Amino acid sequence: MGLAQLRALEDLNLSHNQLQSLPYNFGEIAFLDTLDLSNNQLEELPNFSNLVLLEDLYLANNRLKVILFSSKVHRILIALVAFQYWLERTSPRC
Repeated sequence: MGLAQLRALEDLNLSHNQLQSLPYNFGEIAFLDTLDLSNNQLEELPNFSNLVLLEDLYLANNRLKVILFSSKVHRILIALVAFQYWLERTSPRC
């Protein structure tokens, strides 16, 4: 099943799957309003600009260094403490 068949999907939980990347066309799931990508190994995210209904996005405990989002994303829920811990743990000490 391709992403085209998932266009009406509203909630998707992909947490705890050791994902390292997402398909480039992930943003085609047009009706997605909740996406949980926490506890994976993601270093970057695909373009989410088509996810205009996305309200809840969980990204805690990944390997993300930069997070860019369209202004269309209403609310982004990130466990900042876990993100900050990862950055401190992997950043070189001066």
